[in-house]
Amino acid sequence: HMVSEGFCGDASSHDLGGSCEANRQENVQPVTLVLPSSVVEMLLRHHPGEGVRWQVYSSCIVPQARLALVALAHLVHIRNDIAAMQGHASHAHATLEGSILGTPEAATAFTARLSSALSDYAASD
Repeated sequence: HMVSEGFCGDASSHDLGGSCEANRQENVQPVTLVLPSSVVEMLLRHHPGEGVRWQVYSSCIVPQARLALVALAHLVHIRNDIAAMQGHASHAHATLEGSILGTPEAATAFTARLSSALSDYAASD
């Protein structure tokens, strides 16, 4: 489920079928909606109003993406802490130890060479 708070925001950036200023003058209060992700998806794909699609995206998708990025940053920190406890410089160093590449630096160099070779091949195709 995704949460959307209100439908009044910057009226100049989207129109939801009614004026936000008019709603404020009539003492209409914003509402909080909990939308199942299937409803969010349907609204984003099929609603004819660009303003409604924008509101759903900015109220539902953007906050979820921000939360996901915060969670991922936390997980990266935890993985690096665990690697440090095991005596490694980073999670990447711990993961690549004993592999054919050996270090993250070697992996980066390999992917750079591979990218260059594939770019040359793609350009000649």
